[in-house]
Amino acid sequence: VLGLGILQKDENKIECASNSIKEVFQLVSQGDGFYSDGSFIQHNKIPYTGAYGNVLINGIGQILALTQGSPFEMDNQSVSNFVNIVESSFLPLIYQGTMLPSVNGRSISRAPKDDQMGCSTMYNLLTVAALAPVDVQKKLQEAVKYWIQENPDYYLNNPRNYNSLQLVLSLLADNTISGQKPPFIGTKNFSSMDRFVQSTPNYLLNLSLYSNRIYSFEAGNGENKHGWHTGDGMLYLYNNDGVQFGSSYWPTVDPYRLPGTTVDTVALQDEASYFTTITSLETWVGGVASENQAVMGMSLNKEGTKNNGILLPMNLRAKKSWFILDNQTIALGAGISGDTTADIETIVDNRLLNTTYHYQLLSSTGLINTRSEKEKMDWLLLQSNQQKVSIGYIFPTAQEIRLQSEKRTGTYAAINTAFPSDTTYTGDYWKFIINHGKNPINASYAYVIFPGATPDILKNYNKNKDLKILSNTASIQAVQMDKVGYLGINFWESSGGTIAGITSDKPISFMKQTKAKEILYTISDPTQSNETVHIHLPQTSQNILSMSEGISFDEVTHSFIVDFSGSAGQAKQIVLGSY
Repeated sequence: VLGLGILQKDENKIECASNSIKEVFQLVSQGDGFYSDGSFIQHNKIPYTGAYGNVLINGIGQILALTQGSPFEMDNQSVSNFVNIVESSFLPLIYQGTMLPSVNGRSISRAPKDDQMGCSTMYNLLTVAALAPVDVQKKLQEAVKYWIQENPDYYLNNPRNYNSLQLVLSLLADNTISGQKPPFIGTKNFSSMDRFVQSTPNYLLNLSLYSNRIYSFEAGNGENKHGWHTGDGMLYLYNNDGVQFGSSYWPTVDPYRLPGTTVDTVALQDEASYFTTITSLETWVGGVASENQAVMGMSLNKEGTKNNGILLPMNLRAKKSWFILDNQTIALGAGISGDTTADIETIVDNRLLNTTYHYQLLSSTGLINTRSEKEKMDWLLLQSNQQKVSIGYIFPTAQEIRLQSEKRTGTYAAINTAFPSDTTYTGDYWKFIINHGKNPINASYAYVIFPGATPDILKNYNKNKDLKILSNTASIQAVQMDKVGYLGINFWESSGGTIAGITSDKPISFMKQTKAKEILYTISDPTQSNETVHIHLPQTSQNILSMSEGISFDEVTHSFIVDFSGSAGQAKQIVLGSY
């Protein structure tokens, strides 16, 4: 409409186009669009920031740029709102210039184009930055420069258009923009799309979950034929190895054994129906995040799962929790129950190896030379000649792990017939699997993922007894690490529970961070049921420094009353003095 209006010199059409885009970035509370927490949904219940979200900001950015300085330009407040949405929604979900796969929907199954994956996001962010207020403009430009300076020649030699080239040239020539600091460090819970991200200076961790609010995956139009388990608690760990979740990953990875998932490994048919989308019967999915620490959880329930529209007899259930600290993540699973003709497994990891590095696999029992074995161990180290690429796995209680090394080949044509490619990809993998068997009843697991670990760190981890698993049941999962002042709890029951001096009368996710002069309590309602929760803390007699809106303190019962109405899974916080 805008182009037609310009060509026809029709002011009404131009004004109509300019005004209509305001509706696109108005925040929503259900259905398609941007949410207040930065989530972006399309097709009603699919996280799609990286695909449709990118297309959207490209279109809006072009309209805003074309009308800027004209009588039809958008008002400053609306432009500012749009820019803030882009900053909140995109920056945490980019790794080395590429959008995370967990927010790309069915497009993860598309063969990569000749251009570098993620480049369109960089061009889009530069377009938005040119429209932004000065403070946000600099932040976006710093972010883009941080990412593109790793390979500036690519962006200069393969511009999307002339304007993109000019923006890149200007950015690279601007010495006031250094691009030296990572654009996002910390944690973020996208509760409206069941996604979580932690970004540290050394690695990025991303969780892909689903609930009654969000689909487990999307297949359709001949795309994403093997996406069945991508929402079952998949844990993406990026550690600068250069290959993980890249172009060779999706056509070669074992789709039944994605890292972090607990799965019924029964064989499934390629998704061939027009569109496949599946929600869970469960509401308890989400958690809390503060600074660089978090607690996340997922009530996994595979009842109601369909394959090509046919209801499957899956009945796997599990309570899955992740306790996320600055340099490690503790994964707990409990209440793992179900029946299957195959096996129910928890995938500790399924790691694609960069063959330019030298890897060896060490365990608490010694060097592992075989390509496949099962043994009981206290720890495992996928060791590289580049320490930052090494990953340690610790088992607080000695755990039998199935280890499997395999070379896998595949094509994108096998998982996507709409955007096919017969190019054959090859990937070398190490799988680490906990097998719960065919008929587990209340099975459990516990392991720690420690990026950048060394043999000494792993040998001493359990000896130091810093980690205390206070509970790992289907009612409460809780972890404490006194040395860093961390306590994380997921209360699963409708009646809440009591542990470590913390009492809740409803299901919540809870984190305590003890600092030199204050104690931070971060609480959320992952069920998003708008409940009022009563919480008793052991330190309620201390000074209350601050409380989020919707929290009050009852002097009679010495409990905090937390009203989660309208919080949509986002956390509230209580800060107490510790002096």
